[in-house]
Amino acid sequence: MRIIEEVHMMLGIEDPYIIAAYVLSITFALISLAYGLLKWNQEVEEDG
Repeated sequence: MRIIEEVHMMLGIEDPYIIAAYVLSITFALISLAYGLLKWNQEVEEDG
């Protein structure tokens, strides 16, 4: 919880749920970016 308190002091955000929303948004954006980069040139298998 110490990290949340430091972020609160640095950014001036009082609600920890807002901090959690920002952290989760950035985390999922980075995961999506990594997934996209890994799958970029792979061929798609089509059932036909």
